[in-house]
Amino acid sequence: QQCSALLGATEEGDFDNLSHYTLFLVLLDTGLRIHEAVGMRLASIDWHNNTIMVMGKGSKQRTVPFSSQVKIKMLDYLRQRRLAPTDEDYFFLNSRFGKISTRMAYYHMVEYGRKAKIVGARISPHTLRHTFASNYLTNGGDIRSLQLILGHSNISHTMIYLDYVDCQKIARQHD
Repeated sequence: QQCSALLGATEEGDFDNLSHYTLFLVLLDTGLRIHEAVGMRLASIDWHNNTIMVMGKGSKQRTVPFSSQVKIKMLDYLRQRRLAPTDEDYFFLNSRFGKISTRMAYYHMVEYGRKAKIVGARISPHTLRHTFASNYLTNGGDIRSLQLILGHSNISHTMIYLDYVDCQKIARQHD
């Protein structure tokens, strides 16, 4: 519900809103770190295979999948982006048609969270990464593939999400 509210707060408006809306969708759908998402280049997206080549922590490259539903939204954004007066190679652009900074993406996410009246939850790009990971496991994804998607060098970092999912499962069973 909070993710829907956050996305709903970005839907109406100008190119900047569209850019943030699409960025937030990509974060929720892929589990990318914010610096990986804002650093996406047009050439790093494989539209045929629905994957993004990402440069992660420690300059390690990995391929991250995205869903067909998000692909549609990314292509909608790309059509608007191509109208921008820029030759910038970054996929996500700000209102001045330059690269979105991680700091401004975080700032805008917090502002959209306030606009959506989200309370009692931390609003941040990393929260969307955690949401992705929890949803991935809840919906039947395995821990090893999640490790590869998230780019964790040590699986113990990924195992943290199992505890969260197990707590949710126990609560549902108790209900």
